[in-house]
Amino acid sequence: MSPNEDVSSKLSALLSQVDDATRTNELSKAAALLREASQLAPQDEDIKRRWVSLQQREAGNSESLTTIRTYVESREEDARKNAIQALSKKQLTAVEASEAFDLLLGSSSGLPSLDEVLSTLLSRQIEVRRLVAKKITTSATEAFEQLSPCGDESFRAFTGLLFDKSLWPTKDAQETAQQDLFRLCIASLIDAGVERPDRLMKAVARQLAVQPENVVSLIDDDVFDIVLSELDIRHDNSLRSQAMVAMSRLLEVSKEDGEKLFANFVANHVGKKTNDDLIMAFSAASSVFPVLPAVASRLFLTEGFVQGLIPHLERNSEAAASGKKKSKSLEQAALELLSAACVDKSCRELIRKHCSEWLLSVSEERNGVQEALAALVLAKINEDSVDKVTDKLSGLVMGGENERDQAVEGLAYTSLQPKVKEKIASNNALLTELIAVLKDRPTAAFGALTVLSNLTAYRKPQSEESKRMSQLKAYANSSKPAPEDPLDDDQRVTARCKIILDKAVVPALVSRCKQSTSPAIIALVVRILLSLAKEQKHRAAMAQQGATRLLLQII
Repeated sequence: MSPNEDVSSKLSALLSQVDDATRTNELSKAAALLREASQLAPQDEDIKRRWVSLQQREAGNSESLTTIRTYVESREEDARKNAIQALSKKQLTAVEASEAFDLLLGSSSGLPSLDEVLSTLLSRQIEVRRLVAKKITTSATEAFEQLSPCGDESFRAFTGLLFDKSLWPTKDAQETAQQDLFRLCIASLIDAGVERPDRLMKAVARQLAVQPENVVSLIDDDVFDIVLSELDIRHDNSLRSQAMVAMSRLLEVSKEDGEKLFANFVANHVGKKTNDDLIMAFSAASSVFPVLPAVASRLFLTEGFVQGLIPHLERNSEAAASGKKKSKSLEQAALELLSAACVDKSCRELIRKHCSEWLLSVSEERNGVQEALAALVLAKINEDSVDKVTDKLSGLVMGGENERDQAVEGLAYTSLQPKVKEKIASNNALLTELIAVLKDRPTAAFGALTVLSNLTAYRKPQSEESKRMSQLKAYANSSKPAPEDPLDDDQRVTARCKIILDKAVVPALVSRCKQSTSPAIIALVVRILLSLAKEQKHRAAMAQQGATRLLLQII
């Protein structure tokens, strides 16, 4: 060992003893140890911080630490508030930070609102952040096991330390820490009994979104298998949504290699032909379509993929007919895949050719989610059936429960057609349900807003130049310009706007904006308000319902 390494080792041991002595309130011993350390490294910043901490401790200047002790011992709400307030106002010294961290981590798991206090400590206190960064460097596994059970906000604050470059001595140290935590999250997700897998998947997605270059070397078929498996429709939406974000970033950063791994995952599971494997394959494929339609459509259009899908589904239906157990999840996963694939014209044609008969039978013979999804796919592949499908979807919105999300999504699609807009606007009970969805059903809110946006959208005015271009295109195609549908004339749109405004839609929009800050949701709300406000006579009613306050909040 070199002389410098020997000094560094002695200094580290002395500072550890200083912290232990301070924690047990042996302040004289701590001072003696600090004097010894100062002789080894007079200008060391860690020594200086501990001297300041010791002086403040001797003067009784540790209000924040006192509030934490009171909170841990009393378990009272007021003590919790005081602890959070103190931690937000004043920085702890290095020794106090260590003691505060140990107090909270050593407390009972039943401590009320521990997650909030601990996350405040981790996000606001510089010395605590430095302390935990050192713990990650020393033993990432130990730090992970300490903090992963503590709560959503604490775990988020913990994993957020990885992206604060001021906490790490070098870029290599930061990269190593990120790789360690990435591996630990992936390894934990393999465990079928792991608690809150969505929390772990969120950390994986965050790493891939913020600094993917530091973990791209770790991405292999195992990582893809774990993330794609969590897209299974049988999992909770909270887990699936995080897996979708992670999957999107995986495909983006791994490029052609990622596309091959995705295709292999789907092909391997389809090849096994068990219901579980088919559900995982269909779930993964349907999730990729909205994100990377070109990648998913290439797989979907592979010779034999769709042709081989229907026999599996027909066997599932035959099993039910013969009294055997049928997999509803398999049907749902397949229907969600077909619905997602309709984004591509060639895929729609393939579905129309090979799946129409099966879709009709499901639409007529099933109830609930499967019925709604089958109706939705039929609407996407066959415009001639849109009236019948809209009636079915409307009934499911008004009378269903589990299938309501899919039915609302279906109406969001069919309501692009003017005749459907009129049909929905004239259905008082359906409009009431759609507006109620905005307040009470977050999972269907985007679809409901899309329906209302379609109903209230005015036709975009065409300039003379645009009109001439349309005429030239029609001439080039040897056809007449398509006539504009009178059901989308301004007069009809204004009438629909009045109907919707009279249903007190604005308070429902206010409620939705209070529950969501999604840019997509806000954009739809603003679009609806702009359409409603085009008619001057509507503006007073809008103001009375709260539109002005809502717009000011959005701005």
